[in-house]
Amino acid sequence: MKIEPASPLPTVLLDFRGSLENGTASLSWQSGVEANLNHYELEKSIDGKLFSFLGRINAKGSNSSYVYSTAQVQSDQPRYYRLKMIDNDGHPSFSDLVVLPKKNVPSGNINPITIYPVPAKNNIFIKALSSGRLNISDGTGRAVMVVDLKAGLNHISIQQLKAGVYYAKFKGQSVKFIKK
Repeated sequence: MKIEPASPLPTVLLDFRGSLENGTASLSWQSGVEANLNHYELEKSIDGKLFSFLGRINAKGSNSSYVYSTAQVQSDQPRYYRLKMIDNDGHPSFSDLVVLPKKNVPSGNINPITIYPVPAKNNIFIKALSSGRLNISDGTGRAVMVVDLKAGLNHISIQQLKAGVYYAKFKGQSVKFIKK
């Protein structure tokens, strides 16, 4: 029996993030290694499950920075973005999700949060504009976790949660996430 060496992943992402301003979603990423990578395809979803093609971005080479902007239509739901990385043989791999809040999050005492990856397995990352208490409830509305967030990026273990749909509430904003 002949054992073939594993093919390297087409790229290693150092960072993939997004922001929303005046109805425009701006997605940016930084690549590490882009071995055998042909191009990126940016995809968008309204539910985090079914994605549609937004645009193709050709690979520039290892350690490159990329930016892509698109309109984010008014909605009561957040939007989910991911990168589909296509190698020279046509094989895809996918990034983690970037979740952007609905277009018109009210200003004032409500500070939007971003949760990723969705779906998540053991951990979630929550980006908050300010510190405060986050309440997580299951699909029935039963409280299952309370976490104090700091402004910036927060790493939260969700290993103790069962697989399912959860809602994170923070200063009046509710964001849905899925635990695998």
